[in-house]
Amino acid sequence: QAEAATSATPGRVARVAPDVRPCSWSFMGQDLAKECGCGYGAEEDAGEQRVEIDQSALRPASTGKAATNRLPEHEEEQYSAPPPPPAPAAGTAVAKPKPKPARDLRLPKLSLEQILQDLEGSEEASYSAAFSTMAGDQAQLTPDNAPLRNFLEQYSGVQDVDTELLKIASNNEAFAIDCSSFVMLLRLNPLNESEALESFLQLSGGGDQISAEDCRTGLFQVIQSIGSSSFNAHTSERIIDAAMVSAGLQVSMEQWVGLSKTAARICRLALHAKAS
Repeated sequence: QAEAATSATPGRVARVAPDVRPCSWSFMGQDLAKECGCGYGAEEDAGEQRVEIDQSALRPASTGKAATNRLPEHEEEQYSAPPPPPAPAAGTAVAKPKPKPARDLRLPKLSLEQILQDLEGSEEASYSAAFSTMAGDQAQLTPDNAPLRNFLEQYSGVQDVDTELLKIASNNEAFAIDCSSFVMLLRLNPLNESEALESFLQLSGGGDQISAEDCRTGLFQVIQSIGSSSFNAHTSERIIDAAMVSAGLQVSMEQWVGLSKTAARICRLALHAKAS
C-alpha cells in the first residue's frame, strides 16, 4: 500500500493510508466493520481529495500581481469600439458656430402708434433701456454723470438739472440715481410748468376755463415748441386727440396743465425713439 501511495501522478499529493487492521463487532445480530483510526469512509475521503486536486490544477498560477478583469474571449471578439468620425476632406471649410449677437439695450424702435396706445409702458421700456446703456453694469448713476445730464437736457423739460438730480440723490444712502427715479423724473417733467400756466392765462384771457377748441390750439403750440420740424400737422392732430381723449367741452387750468404734460410726454418719447 505504501508503494501504491507514493507512485501517484506527479503534481498531485497522495494521501497515505495508515496500516491498520479492520475491527469487527456485532450489534443485534449484525456485523459491523470499521477500521481503527480513520479507515471508515476512506473511499469518500479519497474522492473529496481527488476533487480538490483537480480544482487546484485549474487555478491560475500566482504571478505576484493582481489579476486583471478581462472579458471572456468570445465576448472580447464581439465587442469593438465605435469608429472615429470621418475627417473632413482636404480643402473643405469646417463650419464654425456663429457667435451670438450682442444684446441691444435700446430695444426695437417705438412707433408713434405704439406710443399713443400705451404711453406709460412705452416710456418705461424706452427710458429704462436708455438708462442701461448709460449705466452699463452699474445699477445707479451719480448726479455728475455727463450722459445722464445730457439726456435730461435733450429729452425733458427740466430747467435746473443740478437741483433735480441732487434732490433725487439725497433720498438714498448711495447718493445716486437709479433707473426708476430716472424714468419718473422724465415722466413728471416733460415741459416747463410755469410756461404752461402762462399759456393758459393767454388762452383764457384771465379766466379760469378755456374751450376745447382753444385747448387744441394751445396744445398745438406746445408740440411745435418741443419739435417744430419733427411733427407735421397730421401728426400733431393725432397727438392732440390722444391727449384730449377724456377732456370735456370746457377745460380748467389744472386740466390744461395735465393735458399739456401728456402731449409733451408723447413728443419727448417720440423724439427719443426716432433718434435711438
